[in-house]
Amino acid sequence: MKNNSLIVNMFVIILLSILLITSLFSIFAPVDFMGISSWLSPIELIGSCLAVLMITYWSVHFLKKHPNFIQILQRILLIILIGIQIYIAFNFVDYGRADSFYVHNQAVLLAHASYHWMNYFNIYPNNVFCAVWISELIKLSILLHLKSPWILINLIQFIWLDLGLIACLLLLHKWNKSYLKPLLIFIWIITAPFYGYALFVYTDIWVLPVPLMIAALLEMHFPTKINLLKFILISGLLLFAAKMKGNFWILVIAVMLGIIISEISRHHFNQFPKLLWTFILLFLVFSIGMKGIQKATNYSSTNQALPVTHWIAMSSNPNTHGDYLKRETLDEIALPTKKARTQTDIKLITNNLKQMKLPGLIQHCALKLQLLTSSGTFGFERLTKQWQQAPQWFYHYQTQLKIRLANITQIEYIILLCGTIIFLLWSSIDKSHLILVIFMIGIVIFHSVLWESEERYGLPLLPILILFGILGIDTLVSRTKDLSHSQLHMGKGFLTVIFIILIGKVIADLPLNSSGYITGQNIGSYLADEQIVLMPHKTLTTGIKLPIKAHKLELLPLGYNQKIKATISQENHLVAKVNSTAQLKKINISHAHAGELQVKIYNPTRVPINFAVGKAAYPIASVPIKNHSQTYLQYQLEQ
Repeated sequence: MKNNSLIVNMFVIILLSILLITSLFSIFAPVDFMGISSWLSPIELIGSCLAVLMITYWSVHFLKKHPNFIQILQRILLIILIGIQIYIAFNFVDYGRADSFYVHNQAVLLAHASYHWMNYFNIYPNNVFCAVWISELIKLSILLHLKSPWILINLIQFIWLDLGLIACLLLLHKWNKSYLKPLLIFIWIITAPFYGYALFVYTDIWVLPVPLMIAALLEMHFPTKINLLKFILISGLLLFAAKMKGNFWILVIAVMLGIIISEISRHHFNQFPKLLWTFILLFLVFSIGMKGIQKATNYSSTNQALPVTHWIAMSSNPNTHGDYLKRETLDEIALPTKKARTQTDIKLITNNLKQMKLPGLIQHCALKLQLLTSSGTFGFERLTKQWQQAPQWFYHYQTQLKIRLANITQIEYIILLCGTIIFLLWSSIDKSHLILVIFMIGIVIFHSVLWESEERYGLPLLPILILFGILGIDTLVSRTKDLSHSQLHMGKGFLTVIFIILIGKVIADLPLNSSGYITGQNIGSYLADEQIVLMPHKTLTTGIKLPIKAHKLELLPLGYNQKIKATISQENHLVAKVNSTAQLKKINISHAHAGELQVKIYNPTRVPINFAVGKAAYPIASVPIKNHSQTYLQYQLEQ
């Protein structure tokens, strides 16, 4: 915190406090919200982090002493990064889930000039911009005569993500830290959440690199004649991010506040007035443009939109971590007016605060902070459970892969937290640093205190932690240069042995085969429960694709147990026969192989039977229900 003003030190101390608490959560109590991750023990995490930190320390030490090696290594790593991203973009295509599905579906409709808006967007108008944006990308794929738009969108999302990497590289060059570029690229390569979110068609990836891009633009020198271009680009990025994701108004505040504080300390107001006026003018243009787009696409706001108080009420529920609750949301949607919803929310908030009191409120905020920041995966491992396209090896090992990636990512995350703490303690903070610091504080406080909390809401912190983390490790190298070579070599050897032992344990624990969930069709139960009615003496016919051999098929009939006549067959061979709806929930298909199953369900009774389905304007499974081209049976496959 050297050479910082009092107000800058205040922000640094606040962020340091948050990061210290987060580090403790990450080591001793990483959230296991859905029971997917099997975390290493605290001792294993600490030992792994120390070992990897020492290896990283020596990597920085080596890079500083061998500048001629940097360019070659940098190019090799960039080729590896691009190769991995292209492979993943072409081989993994997500069907969409929850909010992402609605954005997918509406974007497809808009791209094909169908201007009927799904009811979801009346309830959540904040996602209208994202749907319009994705529809333009789909139109681009149509223009290019591509069979499917999703691979192109995957590639574009990876390119957008990598603009954050380019911004970091520019910042390191500006700060005379070019020797850290290979380390930065390597960390970018191994950061698993980046790949998960780059495949997830929703708002998260589109805002992720924006803080770093703005920091880089502020550091760049523009010729006087085009200096205004800098403020136009910054304002445009701020508006794009804030419109894409509402919590990014925090970034707008952080940029404005950071520039004001910086200019006050220099007693020279130059950038702030220009940026403010540019932002206001672009905001007006942007607002007029969005109204025009909404009118052209036949969108109009209704009385169904959830008020701001809904998220505050949901986040203040003492029985949760402040996360989404479907039942609460559906109850509020059922209320007739916005006024009734707001009044109900205020009553809930008041009752929750009275119930918790101050000690309970502090504990509740701590739980929300734990959910937001304790997992380095940021929830990437459960973004989707169904793939339009994925390699066979992924279906075989996805559960084990997610567990291993979660633990590797957690080790990386803890090291980045420690590096960031070192950087904040021992470095002077300039304007770009300050903006990022204020933004990080804002995101954490907003979601830990006021708003809904979820792991993915903490994702914007990750690229900033990567940048600050490697700067912190570099600071550590500089601060310990006076240590004797024998001391350093002893530490290096000791921690490398620990690292090898722990890596051996991880490899030894990796099973040769997998069991559990393979894939399914889960769309249709997020906001409203979609269903199809099988009338008496009628037959429901569909197909289900097995990407690999499976042993269990689960269908979702609704209501009480009823008689049916169902057959599951493959290539005209009977695989399973079922006589009741209860048996549909656990069908043995161990005699089937990878390929397509034919499913026929006949209702012999006089009572209609309901089945859970998903309805979409684009394929959300391999085969729709016969005579219902946009309706797909919900199911689940397990090994």
